[in-house]
Amino acid sequence: GLEAYENDPNATSPHRLRRGSWGGTTTNPAYYSAAPAAGINASVYDMTMWLRANLGAFPELFGEDFLSQLHEPVISTPYGSYFNRWNGLEKAYYGIGWRVFDLAGMRVIHHGGGVRGYRSEMAFAPEANIGMVLLLNAESNAANDVIPEFFNHLTNKR
Repeated sequence: GLEAYENDPNATSPHRLRRGSWGGTTTNPAYYSAAPAAGINASVYDMTMWLRANLGAFPELFGEDFLSQLHEPVISTPYGSYFNRWNGLEKAYYGIGWRVFDLAGMRVIHHGGGVRGYRSEMAFAPEANIGMVLLLNAESNAANDVIPEFFNHLTNKR
């Protein structure tokens, strides 16, 4: 919870852009008292292990059938202006805890989020066995370009 985060010597500090300059901000304690919220405190290592698990690196924990169900599109969704940087985006869906995209013939699984002072994104292509984790200790829009550029390059749709 919040106390563990605040006492962790390896924790980062949140940042916001104010009047054209980046500066520190505070963590909102309300994030830690809202039971339905699905946030986590995690390191790059933690998220990389989660990425690897979703790519099938630990079949004794997450079997192929389980991952197939987890990454299956469930509900078709519009992709509108937020995903307009994803060249070659053909379809978008909600899955089970994920956004699922058909991107130039490749399935891409994605989840992103943010709270005051932080931004996180994870996206991967199971068939290509590749993905990326992006953790920022800033409310930056860099992920809006970095994630699609990675996959646009991968699919040669730049």
